[in-house]
Amino acid sequence: MLHNLYSAFENVFKNITTVFGNQIAEPETWHASLLKRMTLDIEGVRPKVIDEECFDALDELRRFRHIFRHAYTLELDWERMTLVLKKLDEKLRPHHLKDLNAFLTFLEELSD
Repeated sequence: MLHNLYSAFENVFKNITTVFGNQIAEPETWHASLLKRMTLDIEGVRPKVIDEECFDALDELRRFRHIFRHAYTLELDWERMTLVLKKLDEKLRPHHLKDLNAFLTFLEELSD
């Protein structure tokens, strides 16, 4: 579920970069670059999509997903997963809807 949660956010962010023309060219670090770009307010193009609190929580989730995807023989550390969940609950949950709704408002204003 954690893997899928981050993938859902990343898919939204990829769509935003496609529409607003700020694609990521760095193949080795594009996941981290994409996430960081969502914190940028690009004057005359688009506002930031997420705040620093969301970035922090999503970056933790991104790192977890990387381990989950690539460490096939690694046993998951349940204590570490509990810390990831705690950070999501404390930092992502209170902010992500506010941030995404603000971006949706920007899109609605842009379409008018």
